[in-house]
Amino acid sequence: MNTRAVGALLVAALGCDREKPGAPPCADGSARSDGACASMRDATKDAAQDAPASDATTMRDAPDSAVDAGRPAPPWASGRWRVPWERRDRPLPPRCGPGRPTTGVEFFGSGSGLCANERWTGTVTNGGASVFDDENRTWFRLLGGETLAIFPACGAFGGSLVGATDRIGGHAALVLFDDPREEGHVVWTRSFAPSRDIQIATNRILTTPRMTVVEWFVPNEQALLVGSANGSALERDPVLNDAVRGRFIEELQADGDHLVMEVAGDIYLYTRGAAGMSSTVENLTRSPSMQFDPWVSGRYVVWTDQRHGPSGTAWQLDNTEVYLYDLETRTERRITHDPPERPVIQHYARVAGDWIVWSDQRNSGLPNTYPVAGNVPLYLEVYGYHIPTGREVPLVTGRNMLGAIALQRGELWYNCSILSPRADGVYRMSMPTTP
Repeated sequence: MNTRAVGALLVAALGCDREKPGAPPCADGSARSDGACASMRDATKDAAQDAPASDATTMRDAPDSAVDAGRPAPPWASGRWRVPWERRDRPLPPRCGPGRPTTGVEFFGSGSGLCANERWTGTVTNGGASVFDDENRTWFRLLGGETLAIFPACGAFGGSLVGATDRIGGHAALVLFDDPREEGHVVWTRSFAPSRDIQIATNRILTTPRMTVVEWFVPNEQALLVGSANGSALERDPVLNDAVRGRFIEELQADGDHLVMEVAGDIYLYTRGAAGMSSTVENLTRSPSMQFDPWVSGRYVVWTDQRHGPSGTAWQLDNTEVYLYDLETRTERRITHDPPERPVIQHYARVAGDWIVWSDQRNSGLPNTYPVAGNVPLYLEVYGYHIPTGREVPLVTGRNMLGAIALQRGELWYNCSILSPRADGVYRMSMPTTP
């Protein structure tokens, strides 16, 4: 997960890309050239890894009591708060495939990179967090600062939920807005030992109409907190945190009462218990190979799987394939089938309704190479799979550099880097009703 420099702005609702600029060095002293230590992600699966107390990549218990040392009050102390923002002007990019251009900046590839509801589209990139007013076609950027970090996310009912961290005062809060440019009300607060080394305490925020999950990310106090749909009543679920204690969590994504996690190369499913019922955590992929980028929607979980490319690692992929798991029938299904003599890499499997989508390198000049060194163009396309009929269809094709994708509100969203003229942007298109 990205832990970024002071003043960084991140968006989450749908957890960040594999790149981790600014992350601490690996335990063996080597650099994190791709953002994570391969030794951590390629570790023997199902074996909990002990880590130093200062290692912010593992889940540890967060204290139940708030810290209050008479420090200055945060800007949201009154229970109301207006997020600092500025309007930005940026033209929409030219067309790329069948989708219509929506924003002039791209988003990170995982579940936390794009947030779209009835009116707002939020993206996160290396350049920070941006929110687009789809109704008025305006773009504005939320502003942090030397002591203040902001992490916005989709609200459960069409609003915007923002996580804010006052590093120097040692305060964190979730604030719910109908309009991110207007004043919102505080739904949850927590204190911690202040430190300039803290990037943002509410590191990833995932919301569904049934729950909110927050990754609490303070040194010596890492935990996953679960609460109500509007972000209130957050608390540590011991079932969830005990299952991931001491293990590296790469990706998070939530839908309904389900949370899927990429934990040390396996896909874990957390199901929040109903009132009076216990929550559960289960490993869906007990395999010696690596699994990546889980996504859950309703009864289905999808991911990309390394089991058919035995020479692949977490950061040098080999013939990754898309897999589907049906939570109702408890069965697993292989979706893509690339022969060993012509291996192909797939990325970013997503599922919603009857459709699975993914980014595909089959028509690239380097179909089984990722990442690509230097400036070699990596042409990616988007393909879809209709679950009821078992039919695969091309959705976005052409010689452009397609990247991260998402399925939200019945639409396919995709990044496109147009090579000539050079332009980046987010595009959206309706999914077909039938293949």
